[in-house]
Amino acid sequence: MTYEESTRSRLQALLRYALMLTGDPHTAQDLVQETMIRVQLKWRPHVLPVGHTRRSGAFRGAARR
Repeated sequence: MTYEESTRSRLQALLRYALMLTGDPHTAQDLVQETMIRVQLKWRPHVLPVGHTRRSGAFRGAARR
């Protein structure tokens, strides 16, 4: 699975999760974008980063509150 395929398949779920964390749609989109950039830098084709993506976003989202 490529990075693009992984991102496309999980994007809506990640946006909903970020919205739950932040309470604001614009902040949620920013959080997902920042998180996906960080995930892309560490992307390994044989590893699906869903758990890492959620943890990374959750920690950053919690820190913004």
